[in-house]
Amino acid sequence: NEYPRDVPVIRTKKNLGYAGGMNRGIQYCIEHGATWIAVANDDLEVQKNSLRELSKKLDTEASGIAGPFVGTLDSSRWTTIYPVKKLSNKNYISGSCMAIHRDVAARIGLFYEPYFIYYEDVEYSVRAKKNAFPLKQIEIHGLKHTDGSTFQKKSFLHAYYLARNHL
Repeated sequence: NEYPRDVPVIRTKKNLGYAGGMNRGIQYCIEHGATWIAVANDDLEVQKNSLRELSKKLDTEASGIAGPFVGTLDSSRWTTIYPVKKLSNKNYISGSCMAIHRDVAARIGLFYEPYFIYYEDVEYSVRAKKNAFPLKQIEIHGLKHTDGSTFQKKSFLHAYYLARNHL
């Protein structure tokens, strides 16, 4: 892969999963003085000015978790519904595009790595809310989550990680 020279690339010796990979990036950003840390899936389509718009909107926000895509907890089935249009008290910010204020990471820590993949964003949002951090839905033009799964939808690993982490 070709990266611009001013973009640091953090390499690991093995696949750390979503949580492990994002945690390495979050730690790097905090060590380098970031106030807001944006995490995103590799299946996020980003238009040219979308990140600039995200940055400007975050500049006006107090600490918390923000993002354009939200899901909700379905307590009757103990699962999630994604996406939903409007933020409510049962929602979470999708890790497909999530901005985390450094105060959140300082108080509640990082993503829960044993999940490896799926539901890390849900658990993190729930933990943040329990610690009085707000979740904020912010509209960003030119962002699209294509929902390209890491595993094939009907594969054993897809079903395994969804079921295990769901529980």
